[in-house]
Amino acid sequence: MIYVDVRRPSDRGFKFGIYTSAGNTTCAHKAGSRNNYKLDAQSFADWGVDYIKFEWCGDIKKEVWLGAQAHKDWAAAVNATNRPMLIEVVAGYLFLFGETASVANTWRFCTDHHDVWKSTAAQILCRVDQPSNGSGSSPGGWASMDFLMTGGAGCATGSHCPGQTDDEYKTEFVLWSLTQSPLMIDTDVRNMTGIMKSALLNKELINLHQSVSTPPGTQLGYWATCDEALACGLWGRKVDPEGTSWVVALVNTGTKSHKITLEFSRFGGSWTAQSKATVTDLWIQGGGANSSATATGSYQATVPVHGTGVFKISVLS
Repeated sequence: MIYVDVRRPSDRGFKFGIYTSAGNTTCAHKAGSRNNYKLDAQSFADWGVDYIKFEWCGDIKKEVWLGAQAHKDWAAAVNATNRPMLIEVVAGYLFLFGETASVANTWRFCTDHHDVWKSTAAQILCRVDQPSNGSGSSPGGWASMDFLMTGGAGCATGSHCPGQTDDEYKTEFVLWSLTQSPLMIDTDVRNMTGIMKSALLNKELINLHQSVSTPPGTQLGYWATCDEALACGLWGRKVDPEGTSWVVALVNTGTKSHKITLEFSRFGGSWTAQSKATVTDLWIQGGGANSSATATGSYQATVPVHGTGVFKISVLS
């Protein structure tokens, strides 16, 4: 995470973020906000804070019966300052479920994300298990798969980065973008590696992530003939409300390379086994141009271990 001079937080487009807890201490054993919600929220506003991560640590952690009200009280204290400050809650979803979006702008629904494939795979599985995969996400309230590692150096939690392969970082970034999980970067963006550039400068995926014209992407199912059970995942999101164009991800969570096929009929609507479409690869490496092809009824790509193919598929009239 980048730390900037809080007197000039926007000089390079950065926002000023801060961390506190519902309990008397944070998870880092620093002072928390319990019994001081109004005071701390007003202090944050006076300091020009833009983003608050609200943790569930300290003495309150064992008092789970206070969970829902503590989060509501914190949100009320922040709103009373009249300064727009984004609230992220780490445990709020466990207490509030369908009410979470009325309390927080973004919420975690899985364990912490670490820079190892096992952790990334767990985040993906958690997303699959969420109701409608979108976890109720909509403008103003977004389900979060936690920080992105992206393949750079200098993780806030230690010097272990990078801990995944470029293919694993590609899978991470594509699925975070497709499902509209907030893109919070946990590596040093002052030293951009090749995979970081391919991900963080991908205009197509960033524009899709920022669009609110269609709901977040979901898992469409699995490629049935994959010879590793549930290893060949199919994900997609409509680009336009009519569904004439989609961004899809062919995701290989298995232990070997797979040819994964997406049948266009999975899109529903007017898409059939006879539908013709243009298929554009959205992952550009080395500054090259997007590659495009045409296909009828389905599209197949070879996807490496823990990798992802990401494509825009648009129907041909």
